[in-house]
Amino acid sequence: MVAQPPQVGPWRRRRVRTVLQNAAVASSSRWLDQQVTALLGQLSEFGLVVPAEQAAVLITERVDSVASQMRISRQTARGYFDPVRLAESLAASLRDELPGVDMFDQPRDTSIPMPLLGRCVAGLAEAITLRIATETPPTAITSIGNLAGCLSALGQFTADSNDTDWELARVRVPRAFLRRVIRNLEAAADIAEATQTAPSELASYGADGATALAKAFRRDADALRTIETAPSEPGEPGAGG
Repeated sequence: MVAQPPQVGPWRRRRVRTVLQNAAVASSSRWLDQQVTALLGQLSEFGLVVPAEQAAVLITERVDSVASQMRISRQTARGYFDPVRLAESLAASLRDELPGVDMFDQPRDTSIPMPLLGRCVAGLAEAITLRIATETPPTAITSIGNLAGCLSALGQFTADSNDTDWELARVRVPRAFLRRVIRNLEAAADIAEATQTAPSELASYGADGATALAKAFRRDADALRTIETAPSEPGEPGAGG
């Protein structure tokens, strides 16, 4: 008598399909997380930071575009994704910020009034706190490094101010640097709104902390943009004397 193979019932087939689908989703999620980390690392070399969620959207859109143009599956299209090339493309689109360029070698052709400078320092520090509260450690490390770099540069520009700057209560900075600060503040506003997060350390913003925090980021970014679009001031390369 020939033994019959065991019959696989419909419920078991459904379970196998579910297990395979869950495994595929988990694999896709791991791949995306890895590419987000790689992209953020590449962008940081250009002095650029974007929210991890936005980086994930950019990567997904790039993969979908390749899959559509080449008429291949999304899984196959992932093999054509290169975080270095995408970072270079994004850096080119933000060329007005002079990505990867040392700001201390650039003419300081615009200035920030001291009161607004203080708000910028506070805003960048609050953006660091927000990133810690909303991002995974690898992503937050990249984001915080860029924000801390902006804070350090502001300190150096302030220290380089001459007597005339102090009399006029201003700090001269390169216009490209100003654009970087604006983008970082606007990105922080987007994160606060999208995640509805206001870290406990920022309890002073009250019950609607996330909304109030986003408004504060945008207020300071708008004030800086008014300066950024004004005519250039006489600047000098390197340290102000």
